[in-house]
Amino acid sequence: MSTHTVLYIGIGFLVLAAVLGILWTSISTHPDALQVMGLIVAILGLFLTFGGIIAPYGNSSKGGGVGSTNSAGSPLAGSASPGATAGAYPGATTLPNDSPLKESGIPHMETVCSDLGRSADAWVPGQTASHSIVGRILRGPGQAYKWTCGGPDGPTIMRDNITNSCQKNGWGQAAYTWDPNYAYSWFCK
Repeated sequence: MSTHTVLYIGIGFLVLAAVLGILWTSISTHPDALQVMGLIVAILGLFLTFGGIIAPYGNSSKGGGVGSTNSAGSPLAGSASPGATAGAYPGATTLPNDSPLKESGIPHMETVCSDLGRSADAWVPGQTASHSIVGRILRGPGQAYKWTCGGPDGPTIMRDNITNSCQKNGWGQAAYTWDPNYAYSWFCK
C-alpha cells in the first residue's frame, strides 16, 4: 500500500469521525438517538463495504483493477522481464516506468481490425458487448495476445497484424508489448 493511499484513508477516517460527531450532537436529544446513530453507522458501513468491493474493478481502461501487477509482481510498475517472456511472447520488451509509450493509446486496436479488412470492433476476453469496455479482463497470462476482431470468437489479432497497422498509420515500424500479461501494453516503435 502506498504512502498516498494510507494518507487518503487516514484523512477519510478523520472526516468520517467529524461527520459522525456532528451528527451525534444534532440528534443526541432525540428519544431514539442511539438507534438512529446505529442505523447511520450501519448504512455508512454498507457504503464502505461495497466501495471496497467495487473499487478494485474501477478504471479498467487504464489497467487498474484486480490483479493489476506486472510480471515482477509489483503494482503496475516496471516492465515485463525480457528473459522471462521473449521466447513465449514475440515482441515482448522492456520500457522505463515513465515511458510515454506505456499508455499512449497507440496502436488503437479497432483501427488494427479495420486495417485488416475486418469489423472495426476489437475484443478482449470478458468483454460483454460490441464497442464496449465493460467486462474486459485486462490482466492475465498472455492477455496482450488475446485480442480478436468482430467478437469473442473472431480471428485473433497477431503481432504481425499490429506491426502492419503501425506501419500503415505511421505509428512506427514494429509492434512491441511491454507486458505480455496486460492487454493494453502494445506500442509501436
